[in-house]
Amino acid sequence: NYSRNCFQFNICMVIDGSQHHEPYRDIAQLLAMSFQTLEVETKLLSNPREGTSIQAILAQLRQQLNDAEECFVCTDSSHAISFKVRRWTPALTKIEDESAVPVPLLDLQKLLDPERRSESPKGRDFHQALPFSLDPALAAVLPLIDGVR
Repeated sequence: NYSRNCFQFNICMVIDGSQHHEPYRDIAQLLAMSFQTLEVETKLLSNPREGTSIQAILAQLRQQLNDAEECFVCTDSSHAISFKVRRWTPALTKIEDESAVPVPLLDLQKLLDPERRSESPKGRDFHQALPFSLDPALAAVLPLIDGVR
C-alpha cells in the first residue's frame, strides 16, 4: 500500500513548561492511536486530498480540548475521535512534622453515637453546628481523630 511498506507520522503538543506533562502525553498517545486506526481504515493521513480535512480535524480537537477538556470530532460518516482529559493529581507528600495531628473541635463521639447526636452543645442543635452531613467514610475516619496520634 505504501512506497516503503509503512506509513509513519508524529503527533506532538506544545504546552506551557510550568504544566505537568502526564495528561498531555496521554492525549498525544490517544491521538496517535486514533489517527493510526483512521489511517488503517480510511487512509486519512496518506491521502494527499485529505490535507485540509486533517487540518480541520486538528483545529476542532484543539478547540474542544481547550474549551471542555474533552472532544468528540467526527472524521467522516462512520469514524470519530472521542476522549476526555484526566486531570493529574500530585502524589501526597510525607508529613515532615509527625506531631502535626488533627485536633477535633467538636465532640466527635457524639457524631458516632446516634443516641447522643440529639444532645445540644451549649444550647445549640448539634447538627446545625456541622457544615456537613455524616457519611460512611467520615464515620470510619472519626475514631482515628483523637488529637494524639
